[in-house]
Amino acid sequence: MVITNLNDLIDELPKAMADCLSHFEGVDRTVDGFDGLQAAQKCKLI
Repeated sequence: MVITNLNDLIDELPKAMADCLSHFEGVDRTVDGFDGLQAAQKCKLI
């Protein structure tokens, strides 16, 4: 499969990222690695 609409996908990326990140409100995104993963998982449990 060849992607022919790359510019359209680039335009849609900010909204897609915002939609995904909205599920993890309150998670400190400066924390990475395992600690960041644990924080994100705890956020989903609340």
